Amino acid sequence: MVDWVAERGFKTLFIEPGSPWHSYSESFNSRFRDEFLNVELFGTLLEAKVLGSELADAVAQRRFDEIQRMPELLPPAPGIGRSAVRPS
Repeated sequence: MVDWVAERGFKTLFIEPGSPWHSYSESFNSRFRDEFLNVELFGTLLEAKVLGSELADAVAQRRFDEIQRMPELLPPAPGIGRSAVRPS
């Protein structure tokens, strides 16, 4: 795989194991495979891309909604303390 990438002039990004991005991407890839790729039967590559994109959008929206319900996870707005962000 490394040789194939290098032959085509691509560069890869390395995510350190144990970093927050690493665990998120590994979790997403695992769930995507288990809950989507292993369950669906696609007629064409285009169908897989469209349905996969819709699923990714739904997951992103769900995460956004979760964060909105937990304002302590959001960074404070510039010049505003964290207490001003929390709902009363």
